[in-house]
Amino acid sequence: MTSQSDQFNRIASDEYDAEHIQEKIKAQKQAQIASESASAPDEGASEKVYIAPRTPTEKWLAETIAERLELERVSIDDDFFELGGDSIKALRILSRIRDQFQVELPQSILFSVQFTVVEIANLVDQYQLEAVDSDELAVLIDELDNLPDEDAQAQLNDDEE
Repeated sequence: MTSQSDQFNRIASDEYDAEHIQEKIKAQKQAQIASESASAPDEGASEKVYIAPRTPTEKWLAETIAERLELERVSIDDDFFELGGDSIKALRILSRIRDQFQVELPQSILFSVQFTVVEIANLVDQYQLEAVDSDELAVLIDELDNLPDEDAQAQLNDDEE
């Protein structure tokens, strides 16, 4: 099975017209979905299971993607492009991520990772962590170590609301 990034790279090397590339990507995805559904046994439940966001970052991303794609909800493992997203909408989401989380994710992630809530949230969290000064991080860890469990839980609950 060819990975999504392999498909993007192959298409990009064959064609340089953005609209033509998008059409090829959609056609390949539709063919792949049709192939997978034809080979999968019919169990009457062809829908994917919804997995709710688990972190504040995942929650924000799921809501933002659902809003951008005009969907009721987005599972953390739903592929943005399979849901009907395109590169322009993805770039707009990257811009909103920059504004919301103060991190600059490279545009190349559109082709290097699966564009799902969980994958993008992991990258946002990673970039934010890398941006934190090590001395500042040490102070925060000390504060967390000295915080009673009840207070820590109360703060987590406040962050989730």
